[in-house]
Amino acid sequence: TVHGDQNAGGFKAFRSRQIDLNPDQTEFEITGLQAGSFHVALCGKLHPNEKIPGSYTQDNLAWVPINPAAGETVKVRFDGEARRKLQR
Repeated sequence: TVHGDQNAGGFKAFRSRQIDLNPDQTEFEITGLQAGSFHVALCGKLHPNEKIPGSYTQDNLAWVPINPAAGETVKVRFDGEARRKLQR
């Protein structure tokens, strides 16, 4: 999942994209992001939300902040540091 805040007309508009990966997939690409600040999150499978009956949630396994320029390709690696950010 990619989440980001984009300043648009003086207010922040939340933007999000999600890609479902195959179990053996090690690479993926998200295209068409505007320049700005985002975080890329690796999430687990959907599971029932114990706090809100009838709803589902997923756990963030790791995340990495990115700041792409317009047209820039950014490679992200989910390593130990990305997982440690969740524990802070």
